[in-house]
Amino acid sequence: MLYRQKPLKFGDRPVVLRTGQTGNRASQLMTKPGVQRVTKGLWAMHPEPLTAVERSLLLQQHLGAPGSTLAVTGFNALDLLKIPVGYTDPWVHQSLKMPLPRVMRDILGERETAHLRWSGARTQTVAEGIKFSKSMGLSSFEGPWGSRVTHPVEALVVVAPRLSHWRIIACLDAMMSWQFTIPGTGVTAELPRTVIEECLSHLPPHALAVNAVRRGLREAQESCFSAMETLTRMIALHEGLPPPHLNYPVEVNGRTFYLDLAWPELKVAVEYNGRVHAEEVDDYRDEMYRFALIRDSGWDLTLLVKGDLEEPDRRWKWVERVRRATSSSSVIVL
Repeated sequence: MLYRQKPLKFGDRPVVLRTGQTGNRASQLMTKPGVQRVTKGLWAMHPEPLTAVERSLLLQQHLGAPGSTLAVTGFNALDLLKIPVGYTDPWVHQSLKMPLPRVMRDILGERETAHLRWSGARTQTVAEGIKFSKSMGLSSFEGPWGSRVTHPVEALVVVAPRLSHWRIIACLDAMMSWQFTIPGTGVTAELPRTVIEECLSHLPPHALAVNAVRRGLREAQESCFSAMETLTRMIALHEGLPPPHLNYPVEVNGRTFYLDLAWPELKVAVEYNGRVHAEEVDDYRDEMYRFALIRDSGWDLTLLVKGDLEEPDRRWKWVERVRRATSSSSVIVL
């Protein structure tokens, strides 16, 4: 069972012109409605400011030396597929007793930088806000606006030094559990564990970033549909709870529901409710009804929100509740 990821939406590719082609000076273009700066001397005819992903897609096609092939990589490539890469709150490291990333940089700043990888002839530029990396040799795929995008495994290795261990696991969970629709192309892609392992086998075996992803893959699991599900699972395991089943299917009154973390032998489950549950009122109402049906069918269901993970006292309470339920000796094995 794969979670079908909703891709980022892309309109038509904007027209990109050099300053001289516009008939205006750079100072005039800076204040002109519908004109966005891509980089020094390069402008996009676009009604809204460009996102970092959009900017990298355009730069990929307008930069490069003769004999050089560029592709979008790093955070830009992962953000394009909505793989859950990003900032980690300090409380996560504290609760999991995990060390901070080896390279401490401003991830938000990194995500706003256009990151491209080159193969063939090396590409260099003095333009600000652009970063280049050498290709690791994995295949690229077609992206929006006729662009090329680095393979997600290579993109993850590129940013791994800036990620905490749990974030790497969350990204790998997503890769194995989601069916991706490549934005702007309609093409779907899947990344099962065997494909990720095969990709890693072609990368430098002793590189620290490659080994960090390999370590994450040992703990990653399929059927995980959000980064917070990953984090809830890791907290449960860190606290000594038995390994749970992920998105375990339960049929109640002719309907099939999926429980985020489940110990089906004991009919114990944990559900994490993120921000979307509060924002989508109709879905939230149906969710409360769903929880009632599941509990009425005999399941011991614990509902969590972010504060239950973040605050030590609240975290201790739900962990202890699940610990008591999963250590019950009343289960009869047939």
